[in-house]
Formats: sequence, structure tokens, C-alpha cells
Amino acid sequence: MSFDPWAKSSSDKFRDLVNRRDTKIKVSYINWADQYICVFLADVTNPNKVAYINEVLVKNGDAVWEEEAKAPPPMLPNLQCKVQKLHLFPTFLELEYGLAPNAAEIYSLEDLLVPIQFCIPLYFESAPEVDEAAFKHVETCFIDTVKYHRK
Repeated sequence: MSFDPWAKSSSDKFRDLVNRRDTKIKVSYINWADQYICVFLADVTNPNKVAYINEVLVKNGDAVWEEEAKAPPPMLPNLQCKVQKLHLFPTFLELEYGLAPNAAEIYSLEDLLVPIQFCIPLYFESAPEVDEAAFKHVETCFIDTVKYHRK
């Protein structure tokens, strides 16, 4: 899926929808392969009447909505697991010292379709036929996502 930049009129309409309003955003999911995100944008200025800006943008043709189920998670065939029974890891000490994400963090990353290889990288190693450019791209996307969630 490719997208063109918004026209000035579309940008002006968007500014009108969000300017001087109390808006909230929630990332629905990230399409890692095509490099775009789907978000819920809500105008919560009046708590009794919440308006979803993303729906207005889609209705006006300034945005598109893709269901998460249509976007497959990225596959990383160049990584292989180092342990026999991954479901027994991480260990207590790794969790205690912050060397691995806890269950809540794993669920959050899973919701964002982050590959498990990036959630607990200490249990994976690169296979000999690693495509370094593709790996670096996915790694950069993951790091940007983590930085965003730490804000």
C-alpha cells in the first residue's frame, strides 16, 4: 500500500479538527512491512460527546483504514532459537534484573505485532544467511516503537 502526501486543503481540514481541542491518540497497530500505523484519534474536549477524528478523515477520503487482521506480522526467517523449550524462558533472575520483558510488556509488544525475536533477543541467534539490511530495518522499527512507548 502506498500513500501520497496530503494536499494543503486536507492538511488544513485536519488542523481544524484537532486545533485547540483535547485530543487523544491510541496506536491500533503498526504495519511493519509497508511502514505505516493505524491510530484512533479522539476529540475528548466534551467528555459526554467523544468524536473520532480518524473516522472523519476516512469518510472525507483523507485517510484509509485497514483491519489489523489483513496485515500479517513480519517474519524473520534468518533467526533461529537457541533454546529447546522457549516457553520455559525467561528465567526468574532475568525478569528480576530487567534483562527480559515481563508478561505485561510481552503482551503490549505482541499487540503491536513485534516479532518475539525482538522481545527476547537473548534466546535467538542469526542464521548464517542473514540479510543484514532487512534485519537492521526491522530492528530500527522496533527501537523506534520502544522509544515511542517509553514517552
